This record gives sequence, structure tokens and C-alpha cells, in this order.
Amino acid sequence: MLVKTRQFGEISIDDKEIITFPAGILAFEENRRFIIIPVENNPFFSWLQSIDEPSLSFLLIDPFSIQLGFYVDIDESLKDELEIKKQEDVLVHTIVTIPKEGFKKATTNLLAPIIINLEKKKAKQIVLDGMPSYIKYPLFPPKEKLKASSG
Repeated sequence: MLVKTRQFGEISIDDKEIITFPAGILAFEENRRFIIIPVENNPFFSWLQSIDEPSLSFLLIDPFSIQLGFYVDIDESLKDELEIKKQEDVLVHTIVTIPKEGFKKATTNLLAPIIINLEKKKAKQIVLDGMPSYIKYPLFPPKEKLKASSG
């Protein structure tokens, strides 16, 4: 299948790669079919590209790589909804926001992770309880914070 994208041009994908979000993504509920495109030479990032809307893509990050102690409890109803049978089939990512000030000021929303069942190709964005500061969690914390937390 050929997919037209604004960012990547026309790409050829296998239908088996399509991940379905039955409820869509928050604020983009009408878009339900996506593919994951890895970022070359950076295993922490990938793109979530809409199949149906060429201009819609999200930069994703592995939240466990930036926040030690990050935890997502996948309850039984979500396991049933996404048909999750094994932990190895689950991928958790969060959406990155890059402000006009540039990538060094990028944040991610740790309170609204995306849970993907890689086996069944079903996904859902969930909303966790947590600290409000996790909504715009910095990918690159200020150096003062790094010194204070390392010592």
C-alpha cells in the first residue's frame, strides 16, 4: 500500500504494519490508522504517521528513557480492550512537543502515554493520574536540576 505523507513523501507499507486506534488520539479522534516510522540512528524516538491524513504525524519518545521510575499500570479492562496477552507485546510511548524555541526546549506528556499492542496492532492513548508537571516534562532538563539530582 502506498501512503502519502507531508513529511516523508510517498512511502510503501505493508497493511500488517497499520496500528489502529479504535478511539483515535486525544484531539485527533477521527484519525484511527497509523504506522510507526523509526528515527534513523536514534532508538529512543519514532514517528507516528497517520495513514489517512498526510499532514498528521507525531514525534514519539520512549518515556522510560527520560524519566527514571516512570510507570504505567495497564489494568485488566485496557488489556482486554487492546487484546494484550503478553507484556513483551506492549510498547509505551509519549508524544513530544517541540516549541518554536527549538528542540532543546522540547517536552513530552508523561500523563497521556500511548499504549500499543504490537502483536494485535491495536493502540490507545490513556490519561494517568500524576503530577501536573508531567504534562510538559522536559526532554532536556536545565543543568541546575541535573546537578541537584546527581549529588
